[in-house]
Amino acid sequence: MSRFELSAIIAVLPVVLFAIGARSFPSFEKIRFRDSVVASVVGALGGGVVASIGAAWLGAALALFIFDKQELFRSEVFFASPVAEEVAKSAFIAALLFLGKKRSSVAGTIVGAAAGVGFAAVENFLYFVFQTSTFDSWLELVAIRSTLTVGMHALCGAVFGSFLAFAMRQETAARVFFPALGLFVAFLIHFAWNYGVGAGSKIGTGVVFFVMVVVLFRQLWIVSLKHDRRTILEETAAFAESGAIPETYPPRLAAIKPTRGWIDESARAEYRRVAIDAALLKRRSRTASAKGAAKLDALVAEKLDRLAELGKNARE
Repeated sequence: MSRFELSAIIAVLPVVLFAIGARSFPSFEKIRFRDSVVASVVGALGGGVVASIGAAWLGAALALFIFDKQELFRSEVFFASPVAEEVAKSAFIAALLFLGKKRSSVAGTIVGAAAGVGFAAVENFLYFVFQTSTFDSWLELVAIRSTLTVGMHALCGAVFGSFLAFAMRQETAARVFFPALGLFVAFLIHFAWNYGVGAGSKIGTGVVFFVMVVVLFRQLWIVSLKHDRRTILEETAAFAESGAIPETYPPRLAAIKPTRGWIDESARAEYRRVAIDAALLKRRSRTASAKGAAKLDALVAEKLDRLAELGKNARE
């Protein structure tokens, strides 16, 4: 097997591993293998191409004001690349969330992280093929970029994705503030990684970032899951008040770990899935335009009709 082929396999491997692992993460929405792979492909092809163009434009703009070659290189590495890459990734993450059917904060975290992993796959492959001359240098680059660089890009994408998913269900200025904050935080993480690798020990920087990725990603997941639970509890409680579902169901539907015994087992899984979808749709409709809200409310009504049918069949 040639180094080119081996580089391609190693670059794609994190995409497959993340897609497999994401299926087991606690979530109120089912995350399929295909969902993660699609997000990774979009992040790789769309984000990678746009980021390359953006970085080239920013580099050309910087060259108009910075004439020292070393300073220009540092500016491109520490500023142009992080800005171009995070803006490009974030644009395609936003497209995935706005056009897709996933509506929870956890789904936003997964989609963002998967897009980041996909972006890293393309970037890593190019580095593996064109930035190494010996087997030892190739092996060192593979070890660093296949773990730490992938983790950095995944974390940056997860931050923006979770912030955007949260903002999409808000009715205030938070709809603008949180995506902007998420993009800024992603840029800071990316800048810190580039600066740490360029100015200090790669091993020392790698250890610090490995710990940071694990801690921050876990915290993002916990916060996103709690926010989804609160949203589902509030919206299903509203459904119960209107008589659409029994009053005892909201806490069961909002439980992170599904419970048994509150409805016939043959209908429980579908009932919970439809109710959660209806709750997330209803929350989204509260922040949509009049036309968009009408469409979303129509979908909610269909979901509630299905819940009534499932509840009736379960009692019979």
